[in-house]
Amino acid sequence: MNFKNITNCALHLLNRAWSSLKEKKNQQIAHPAMISILAQERLLGATLGAVFGGGVVFHQRRQIYKSLRENDSSSYEPVKITSEKTSLNVAHAWNKGVDLTLGRFVEFLSSRGW
Repeated sequence: MNFKNITNCALHLLNRAWSSLKEKKNQQIAHPAMISILAQERLLGATLGAVFGGGVVFHQRRQIYKSLRENDSSSYEPVKITSEKTSLNVAHAWNKGVDLTLGRFVEFLSSRGW
């Protein structure tokens, strides 16, 4: 199928849906307690989104636990970083990152007199 056929098919479906909505509007509502089509679509979208999101989260968690099981985590031992030189390097890297990120904003505020 090419793009023109897909477009024509989509337009045809939209046209049918619009005609159906017009007919329903002209008819007398049999059940006044029914929720509107828009509310039904929103409910369906929220439900499908929640199911899809839950499936993605479940799959990711399963992959994480699987990789933790495969890699023997009992052999992991964290290394303590206590040297003063290393902490100075981390502080310098942090300050440099903040300067690069917020430098223009600070200049702007300074030029405004803040």
